[in-house]
Amino acid sequence: METRNRESDEIEIDLRQIFDLLLHWLWLIVLCAVIGGGAAFLYSKFMVTEQYQSTTKVVVLTRENNSSVTYSDVQLGTQLTKDYAELIRSRYVLQETISELGLNYTYEQLYGMVSVDTPTDTRILSITVTNPSPELARDIANTVRTISAQQITDVMDIKAVNLVDEANLPVNPSSPNKMKWAMTGFLAGALLCIAVIVIRFIADDTVKTPDDVENFLGLSTLGMIPYEEGEGGQGGRKRRGIRQKDKSGESGGGRESRQETHRGESGSAERKQDAHRTEPKGKQNQSARKAEENREETESEANRGAKRAEQETKREARREAKRETQESERQEKASAEHTDAKAAETAEKLEEDLGIEIEEIGEPSFADKKSK
Repeated sequence: METRNRESDEIEIDLRQIFDLLLHWLWLIVLCAVIGGGAAFLYSKFMVTEQYQSTTKVVVLTRENNSSVTYSDVQLGTQLTKDYAELIRSRYVLQETISELGLNYTYEQLYGMVSVDTPTDTRILSITVTNPSPELARDIANTVRTISAQQITDVMDIKAVNLVDEANLPVNPSSPNKMKWAMTGFLAGALLCIAVIVIRFIADDTVKTPDDVENFLGLSTLGMIPYEEGEGGQGGRKRRGIRQKDKSGESGGGRESRQETHRGESGSAERKQDAHRTEPKGKQNQSARKAEENREETESEANRGAKRAEQETKREARREAKRETQESERQEKASAEHTDAKAAETAEKLEEDLGIEIEEIGEPSFADKKSK
């Protein structure tokens, strides 16, 4: 349960209540997650352009002589693979590729399509080209490989760059991954719905239960008054108003209640008659009879309520008079007993001081009066 500390203005949240809240709105969370996943899937399928990747591989071997490959050749070739990767993506190689294939790409655009990977502890260079067209991706990869091989040979003074794999013709797109998009949208929809539910719960500071009164205001709840919505629309509200007026008549307003009831019902009957004047004659008669029956029923109910209120008022007056009489007698009795006690005490004191016996005279006690 969310509670507020008025001195430090801190908010304490019951995690169990948060869990129950999320469990209550589980259907909405699942619905939002499904909608988010479906929207992400449709977006990736129809709005995102599919991309294809084609890869070709080459190996560069450095030789100190023409007869054999030494360990130093292998080690040097491994260290120079990063240099070869930069030469493959150099401006000269990419500009020559654009000119040879007649592409409508700039150097920067083609640079973003070409990537070079050098696996660890190998001299193999993987040239990968990403393009919306699978055929164009393959052609660009093969052209970049051919031009870069000549460029590496001239710049690095290498005898040759050996081909490992030709560029393949991709069949399936490499992106977008529709399942990944769908899962991301599913999680995003669920998390967004949970965030909205929790924020609304924390921001809601309305009082709903007696515990909220004690937590927010620091006050104890003495009682609860239930509120029930009336049935029957406007008629129900009218009947509820009549009952409230009858109850107020219990304290002396029964006559005003009957007058208010008659005025309300007469006004209601007049409105009903005006509303039905334009209807056919048969319907007007039927409506008039129904209105008259309702009026009589309401008047009889009001009269019964007024009589009950009057009887209850009389009973209450009798009970109040009886309580006042009993209280007066009790006070009179207590006063008389107190007076008798004081007189007896005074007589005893005089007898002790004077050494004589004093005879009781005067008014009889309250108890003697009651016995007589």
